[in-house]
Amino acid sequence: MKLCQKNINFHLAACIFVLLAACTSNPPSSAAFMNTYDTKRWSGNVHFKHIAGDVLNSKVEDKDGTTIYDEEDANTGGGAVWFHYGYFSTALALDFPSLAFIGQTGFVSPYLGVQLWVAPLQWKGDTGKSDIGMGVSLIEQYPVFKDWKIGITEHASQNVYRHSEQECCTFADISAIKYYELGAGAYVSFRSRYSIEFRYGNEWNFADNRFYLIASALFGQ
Repeated sequence: MKLCQKNINFHLAACIFVLLAACTSNPPSSAAFMNTYDTKRWSGNVHFKHIAGDVLNSKVEDKDGTTIYDEEDANTGGGAVWFHYGYFSTALALDFPSLAFIGQTGFVSPYLGVQLWVAPLQWKGDTGKSDIGMGVSLIEQYPVFKDWKIGITEHASQNVYRHSEQECCTFADISAIKYYELGAGAYVSFRSRYSIEFRYGNEWNFADNRFYLIASALFGQ
């Protein structure tokens, strides 16, 4: 009973910690999350993510001399440290090149998973404005051969990206702009270690569509 209570406290503490950290802009890998079920306690993973479609990455010069930037990274990488116990996994991940933190936790099993993630986006300086990326993913997984699994995912999320306005040589405003996304995807996992994942996301109330390709590798126990 005491061991169970300690592990519950660990997951709660991890979630509180990531609320004080930085952030990323869109849902993390569902395949990497499901792969943690076959680990004993601690593990790590690395990933590379590419986003295509209506990616917001623009530079516009206004009539009054203000330059407006919208920056949503199309290519990112990163790693995560996972703690797994029973049917629950929790992670703290670091995203590159933004050096932003993302917290992940949820229910994981051989056939079904529910992943929650949160990523506060904070900019330094008096003009900085913050927001929170967060979401939930539902994952169904099916073993097809001894070492191979396929998965189907659905997600709902509040994604964020960086918006800034520069006057002459000074940034007058730096903001975290949010948008809401619904999407679905699929992945293939080999030996619960290596995975390739494809995901589609549609922005609510807009015609923007994004296509994600994520490769990940798990290592450790």
